[in-house]
Amino acid sequence: MKKVRLGILGMGNMGSGHLENILNDRCPEVEITAVCDLNPARLEFALGRLAEHRKAKPDNVYADIATFESGDEMFASGLIDAVIIAIPHYGHPDYAIKAMKRGVHVFSECTAGATMKECVELCECVEETGCKYM
Repeated sequence: MKKVRLGILGMGNMGSGHLENILNDRCPEVEITAVCDLNPARLEFALGRLAEHRKAKPDNVYADIATFESGDEMFASGLIDAVIIAIPHYGHPDYAIKAMKRGVHVFSECTAGATMKECVELCECVEETGCKYM
């Protein structure tokens, strides 16, 4: 079975938790191929965790993780099939729509939007692109 290539947008507390779960094989159908954060220190943290993971489990060779400071760049990279959006809630609808318009499926940690207008736009984008949204 082909693994889903996953990107994580936001490497704060929640994004870091998702990184740990996937690196520790709690989601065997998924592999992280990219992470994104505005803070370069959080990107270094993610790469450091990958290095620690490789040292602890040398038989479980994990692919390199690309780092991005822009969600738009990560979505356009062709390196991910899906993204977990783990940023403050007000940015979720905009990034979800941008991802789906690039053909990237979305796992959002928050509600679809803070307003009915955002929710409607998101639902329309799901219909228009055929991407999965959760």
